[in-house]
Amino acid sequence: MTIWDVFEPRFLAPLLAGIALTAACALLSVVIVLKRLAFIGQGITHAGFGGVGLAAFLAASGWWRDLTIFIFCIGTAVVIALLSRSRKVMIDTAIGILLVAAMGIGFLLDQMRLHLRGDAWYQALTGGRITPPTQWDAVLFGNILYLRSQDVWLAVGCALLVVVVLALLYKEIVFFAFDETVSRVFGVRTGLLHYLLLIMIAAIIVLCMKLLGLILVNALLIVPGATALLISRRLSTVLIMTVVVGEVGMIGGYFASFGIMGGRLPVGPMVVLILALLFAAAMVWNRLRPSRG
Repeated sequence: MTIWDVFEPRFLAPLLAGIALTAACALLSVVIVLKRLAFIGQGITHAGFGGVGLAAFLAASGWWRDLTIFIFCIGTAVVIALLSRSRKVMIDTAIGILLVAAMGIGFLLDQMRLHLRGDAWYQALTGGRITPPTQWDAVLFGNILYLRSQDVWLAVGCALLVVVVLALLYKEIVFFAFDETVSRVFGVRTGLLHYLLLIMIAAIIVLCMKLLGLILVNALLIVPGATALLISRRLSTVLIMTVVVGEVGMIGGYFASFGIMGGRLPVGPMVVLILALLFAAAMVWNRLRPSRG
C-alpha cells in the first residue's frame, strides 16, 4: 500500500469515523484535564477488558458483543462516579481497585469459557455458539482499517451526540469544570453533570476501542486537552486548539501509517506518537512565550 491508497473509499470511511470520534474525545479531554479525571478515564478504559471477557464468556458477537462491553463500561463508570462522590474511600484507591478487578474478571471469564464448553449448562447459556479465541492485541491496540460500515455511522452519530450535549450544557460544564463548589451554589446540578460526563467518556471509549484499542484511547482523551491548555488559557482558544491537535494527530497518524513501510505500521501508535510530539512542541512554545494566552 502507498499513501495514495488512503483516498480509496474503503480507507476513507474509517478515517471519517476517526475524525468524528477524535473531535468528541478532544472536547471531552478539556473537561477531563481541568477536572483531573485522567485516572478515572483509565479506570473506565480498563473496564473494557472486563467487558471483552464477559462478551467472550457469553459467546456474544456483532452488535451484541459491543452492547455487552458498553454495558460493562457504563456500569463501571457509574460505580466510579458513586465512589468519587463519596468520602469513605479515596478516589484513587477505589479506581485502582476497580481497574485491576475489571482486568482480572475479563481474563478469568475468557479462560473459563475454554474449560466449560462441554458443560450442559454453559451450552444452554451460549446456545451452543463457539467464538474464536480473543485477540487481546486487537483489544489493546485496535485496528481502524477493519471497521464495518455500521461502526463508522455509529461512531459519527455518537460523536455528534457528544458535541450536541456539550454545546447545550456549555455554560454549566465550564462552570463545573473550573469550580464545582461555586457552581453548585449557583444552582448547577453538579451531580448530574458528573455522571453524564463519565457515561459519555465510557461510550466514547467503547467506540474508540476498534480505532485505537483500550490502551491508546487514553491519548485522545488526555493529550489534546493538555496540549491546548499549554498553548492558551482562553477557553474559546483552548476548545479550538484541542480539536485541532486531536485531528492533526488522527489524520497525521493515519497518513503516516500508510506512507511509512508501505502501510505495515499500525495506525494507533502512529497517532499517539504524533500527539506526543505535539504536546512536546506545546511545552517548548509555552516556555518560550509564557505570558501569551
